[in-house]
Amino acid sequence: MFRQGFHITESPFFFVRYLNEIFSKRLATFMTLLEEEIIRHSSDQNTLITIGVFDGVHLGHQHLINELKKQAKERNLQSCLITFKDHPSKVLGQDDIKLILSLEERNLALSQMGLDQIIMLSFTPEISTVSATDFVGYLLDHLHMKGIVVGSDFALGRNRAGDATALRRLSHIMDFSVSVVSPVVIENQIVSSTAIRRALLSGNVSKARLMLGRNYHLRGTVQNGANRGTKLGFPTANLTLPGYLALPADGVYAAKAFLGEKEYNAVANIGSCPTFGQEEHRLEVHLLDFAGDIRGQVLKVEFVEFLRPEICFADAEALKTQISADISKARDILR
Repeated sequence: MFRQGFHITESPFFFVRYLNEIFSKRLATFMTLLEEEIIRHSSDQNTLITIGVFDGVHLGHQHLINELKKQAKERNLQSCLITFKDHPSKVLGQDDIKLILSLEERNLALSQMGLDQIIMLSFTPEISTVSATDFVGYLLDHLHMKGIVVGSDFALGRNRAGDATALRRLSHIMDFSVSVVSPVVIENQIVSSTAIRRALLSGNVSKARLMLGRNYHLRGTVQNGANRGTKLGFPTANLTLPGYLALPADGVYAAKAFLGEKEYNAVANIGSCPTFGQEEHRLEVHLLDFAGDIRGQVLKVEFVEFLRPEICFADAEALKTQISADISKARDILR
């Protein structure tokens, strides 16, 4: 660790100075990692920027992005959104947060928002040590940022010190504008990713839909199952549930299923099939008025309304009777 010829018995002053040099070089290296990522996306265009995770790309996010685009057009600037591959809270070990959308789904949703530029950055513990001032400096130097548009709860930089108030102070020194967008409120609830996760956890997919502006959905490849549904007269498509996603509460839902461009009414069950003692947590989907083998195909499932919790039935006949009732109720809802 020590340079050649250095002895611990040397003056404490020189030892402390040497350690400070090492720390400064390492911190500079960490900062350079972020700066290098930003440099890779640099251009000669002046930009108006927003920054965030945008998990769910919900109505609050959409309102913020639309305001960014509006202001960018008025000022003849490029609209630029910066987001992160991983959720900061998860990277920093602060919370085992579940995501509303996978990275691929989030990228797809953002790409449909009509932005001029989307920048995806890696988030690491080292990057979290970069100060708000340095972060803003990188944006000014390499992305020609002329302004930043953020939500009222926004903060960036080490210890989240770069909130709206701090950014406004910096803006007077570093010459950029700050615009704070008010949150979207639905039924006295501020629309947020956290609120959507809570709604899903309680099975309230209708409330989640109000905040997302669309049905909550899962997408996956249809797997081989135990064929229990087929034996009961209700064949199901079986999907494995990713552990990193925020999932609706266990239970039965009226749903929409999509195979490519084709849409089907469906009944979806999330759970572990307690009647048969199954332990694996999975999604089973019965497509109404459909016959065919779709194993190996990608199925998108939209959750429309919660029907009932998962129940352990006395026998297969009791389960069949309930499934028939579930299908009848789902048809009424989806009509």
